[in-house]
Amino acid sequence: MQYKILIDPHPFLESVQNWLQDRYDVEFLYLGSAIQRYRSKCTFESYITPHKLNLKTDTLSRFPSWFTENTPTIERLAIQSLKDQSGKYGPWIEAMDLCLQNEDISLILLWNDVTALTKSLTFLGKKYGIPSLHVSHGIPGRVAVHGKIWADKIAVFGESSRELYITSGNPSEKIAITGNPYWTIGALARLTMLKRSKKHWV
Repeated sequence: MQYKILIDPHPFLESVQNWLQDRYDVEFLYLGSAIQRYRSKCTFESYITPHKLNLKTDTLSRFPSWFTENTPTIERLAIQSLKDQSGKYGPWIEAMDLCLQNEDISLILLWNDVTALTKSLTFLGKKYGIPSLHVSHGIPGRVAVHGKIWADKIAVFGESSRELYITSGNPSEKIAITGNPYWTIGALARLTMLKRSKKHWV
């Protein structure tokens, strides 16, 4: 049985791809190609955005006073940002939605889950019951962008990364320690190739 994996390609994931191909009957569909294929089938060129935001008083109370004093300006900027982001990413997100509807995807494989597209893809995966896996491409720092795991599972290098995500409020069952795939998978593959090469030439 062949499995189709939708992957956001990255040099760091090459060793993971090779490992999967050596062990399973898999086909990779690249995210950029999928978006390009289904973008032409999208039906909407404009996306609904609000004309007015109602920032609640209890929400505003958490911000500095200058925020409250400039609420009308901030609301206007927020609406404009929503319109800009919707126009920019809306067609791509719709294309990804069409892709998941029409392709028999078994897994969404990502090297990050925090960009507008990859985060949206994790939500679309949940919508269609397709699991998503984020394979860390490094050791996360203590910054807001790394606070939330959006994918269903994340593979991290070690215990320090796992603890960082847990202390940020993520459930431990979403986190698996796999090591650095470049070393644990890629290095083993290169060592095997080296041994084969020696046997051939000796």
